[in-house]
This record gives sequence, C-alpha cells and structure tokens, in this order.
Amino acid sequence: VINIREGVYREQVGIISNGVTFQGYNNEKVTVNGTEKLSTWTLESGSTYKTTDMNWDCLPTDGGNQLFADQVMLNLTRWPDQTSTNIVIPTDGIADVVTYSGTNIIITCNAFNEPDGRWLGAQIWLNLAGNGHDGQGWTGTVTATNAAAHTITVDFREVPRATGPWAFEKGSEFNLFNPLPAAVAATGGVEALLSAGEWWKDGNNLYVKMPNQLVPGDANATTNIVEAKKRQFAFISNNSTQNRSFLTIHNLDIFASTITTDVLFNTRNNEIIEDASNILLENINAKYVSHFTDQAGNWQAQWCGRSGIILSGRNNIMRNCNIQYSAGPGVCVIGYGN
Repeated sequence: VINIREGVYREQVGIISNGVTFQGYNNEKVTVNGTEKLSTWTLESGSTYKTTDMNWDCLPTDGGNQLFADQVMLNLTRWPDQTSTNIVIPTDGIADVVTYSGTNIIITCNAFNEPDGRWLGAQIWLNLAGNGHDGQGWTGTVTATNAAAHTITVDFREVPRATGPWAFEKGSEFNLFNPLPAAVAATGGVEALLSAGEWWKDGNNLYVKMPNQLVPGDANATTNIVEAKKRQFAFISNNSTQNRSFLTIHNLDIFASTITTDVLFNTRNNEIIEDASNILLENINAKYVSHFTDQAGNWQAQWCGRSGIILSGRNNIMRNCNIQYSAGPGVCVIGYGN
C-alpha cells in the first residue's frame, strides 16, 4: 500500500508490480497533474504575452497540446471566437451554403469576414453530425478563403454525403483553428490574431492572451497561473509490453491526464487483455482527462482505446468517480466482466 500525502504531483506514475494500492492518505487532497507551470513571460504586444518555457509538444498519438489558466482550459486560437462559457457546447460557424467541387468543399458563411490569408493552411473542424443526423467530427486543411465572398475552401479527399448522416450541408457547424506562422505574420501578427482566453504556439514560442487580459503569473503567483499539458497518463504500467493486475487506485484527484489499464493499446482489435485484471478505480476526481484536435483519421477507430479513462481487461471495477471534460469518451470500457 502506497499512502500519498497531500500535494500536487506533476509526474507520470509508472506501476512496476502487481498487487499495489495507491491511495491518498487519510483523506488528504492529492492531485496527480499532467501539466507543467509556465512562469517566465515577456510582453509581446498589447495584452499578448510570450514564453519559451513550453519547449515540448504533446505527441500526436497522445492527443495534442492543451493550456489552462487557473485550471480552466484556454482555447487554441480559432474562428469564430469561443463566446460560450460551456466548452461542451462550443461557439461555431454555421454554413449558409455548401458546394461540392471534386475533392473540395466550398463553405459560404455570411459571418466570415476574416482577413484574406489569415486562415490559409490552417486546420478546420467540420461537424458531420449536424441537423439531427448521425456522424462525427472531422478535421482538414483550409486551402483558400475569400472574405468578400465569405467563403472557405476545404480539401476533403474522403468526400462525405451531400445530405443526411455523415454529411456537411447547409446549417452544419464548423470552426477554423491553428493558423500557420507565415499567415499570422502577414495579417497583423499575434496581437491581432488572439482574442482574450486564447493561445497559439510557433515552435518554442508560446503566445497567450489571458481571459482577463492581465499578466500571466510568475513562479510565485497564486492567480493567473498558466499550465501546459505535458503527460498523457497519471498512472500506467512502466513496462511497455506488460500490463498490471490486482491494483487499487483510489481517493485522489487527476488533472489533465488519465489512467490506462492497457499499456498495449490493442483494444482497437477487440482483444481481451488477460493480464490487466482485478483492478479497482475508486473515489477519483478526474478533470480534462483527454484532449485532441486531430480527427482526420479513421472516423470509427482513431481514438478508440486511446482516450478517456481506459478500463480494459477482465473483472475490473470503476466506481464513485467524478469525470469532467474529455475530447473523447470519459471512460472507455473494453473486455470482459468489467
């Protein structure tokens, strides 16, 4: 039994043995945190601040970069601005006209009047589940924009249906995000790009405009603290070829990371993991467990078994847990007798 005293532990716990219990000691508040604090800031211009503290990027297979101010997620710069206070119901553009031309989708949105070139080469998210139809999100690349005509052109090589399930059509939602450095420089720079509560990264240069447009906190700050995701998992086997069993993890918090009982990630093939068994996850408060922006892959399987709290194997139990915010599932349950 490993008793953990009160505190914030910015680490990935590599489990080295079977039959181990990890628990917060005597109801003390224990948080395993997947982020690192960013505390060295310089004023770039206006109310935009820059740091080189974030000299990493999360691996694409792990999801993507994610930032927080006082443990509330900041938005990767986007159009339209996120004005909704509920990130589960985002502020999106609405297609007024949709035209298909070869592998291109031309979206007319009367609200779109961004400077020409700003979003050229940027990413776009299309909601293929609009208008009451089944479907999923998809991300692609913007190949052209025209502010005067209010149009955005997207190269969509897997052209969806023009109407119905998995279709992008009139009334469908979309947003643009993550523009290219040359496009930002050519259209007024980062101060013109960022709205309050947004960030953007160019190599090791990270730019942030705080929600309150104040200065991000330094190393001793108690407010305006900016943190960046660095680790995908709070708990995982330390052996990349061997899962663990007869584990208990309870009475602790997890922030910006998650737990997996299946280090092999072969749940996509519907295999039952025999060596991940008799695991109990209990009384865990988890927030922002998974994050990704890439939905360009297999619509059904790209993030299957790689997001949420992954409870995979045999005879595993999860109970009395609180889970808030995940780009994918909150919990992914795979196997037998769970």
